[in-house]
Amino acid sequence: MLIFPEETIVDANLSWCSHVETEALVRQAVAAVEVRSSKYEALKYMAVRKRQRAAGRSVGRETPSFTVKVEDLVIVYRWLERQHVAESYCQVFFDSVFAINFLDIFVLVSSDRGLTIETPEKSQEKATIMIPITRGTQIGRATSMPAFAAEHRVTELGRPPPGRAPCTAAPT
Repeated sequence: MLIFPEETIVDANLSWCSHVETEALVRQAVAAVEVRSSKYEALKYMAVRKRQRAAGRSVGRETPSFTVKVEDLVIVYRWLERQHVAESYCQVFFDSVFAINFLDIFVLVSSDRGLTIETPEKSQEKATIMIPITRGTQIGRATSMPAFAAEHRVTELGRPPPGRAPCTAAPT
């Protein structure tokens, strides 16, 4: 997402623009934001981990993470070098939003402290740098939680779609 000064005129649909036209438009931006969503309540996660640690229990990861794919770093670096527009990475949780500047990510990666690299299946096993969200800044907090509803889906032939497992029914 690009952020422009208020007086900048930007068409609602840029898909018709040539590369040259979009390059000129990007240079007018004051910032860029990459937004990622997460299926966690980050503040709750951290509070639970803190209680577990205080109770003497061994805990895994202390905080949720910014999840940055290694292959994206090269692309972002080239983009920053060419466009000269600051870019931040925002991780949106159900209860809060955390952000970190990509330049700070590059510094953290080069220092190699407190980071892990994983190849999660949900990311097609692509090398992913896990950066604790506490290395960034909390920039927002939810005012209300989303409502969830269960929905039963099956294909035309009566089978759950790929990636969905049926719930085990309670015995009657």
